[in-house]
Amino acid sequence: MRAFRFSLQAVLNLHEQQERQAELVLNQSIAKLREAEENHKQYRRHCMEVQSAIARLASEGIEGGQLARYSRRLQYLQERRRQWRTSVETAQGVVRKHQEEWREARRRRMVVERLREREYQRYLEGCRRAEERRISEIALRNWTWEGRGGVGKAGLQPRGR
Repeated sequence: MRAFRFSLQAVLNLHEQQERQAELVLNQSIAKLREAEENHKQYRRHCMEVQSAIARLASEGIEGGQLARYSRRLQYLQERRRQWRTSVETAQGVVRKHQEEWREARRRRMVVERLREREYQRYLEGCRRAEERRISEIALRNWTWEGRGGVGKAGLQPRGR
């Protein structure tokens, strides 16, 4: 019997490519999310350091100019931290969207793969039936041949002739 050939192989290839592309986009968006989270953590850590420095210097008694400088630095860091928090939230939304796109691409590919598997099972069933037919034909031919006094399966004359 001829070799198995999936009739929708081009469609399956397209869905596999779309899934790989969606996965690539998802991985890129996850990397951007991690970067935004890391930057947010760094600014949070810097804010805490400046706050502890202000508290330490306040207990030691500092001049007004130095306090104003630390205060401006803290405000700047807090603003950057808020910006990165917004970036994190935006990146989380993008990741959720890309995850859904990837899941949908994977689902479409799996539907076509199930079709391929069913078609392959039908192909195997056809092969099995064809082999059974061939075996039946061979058995029938041998039986008919032996019944007419011809040479049997082993190439010998049947007994009694």
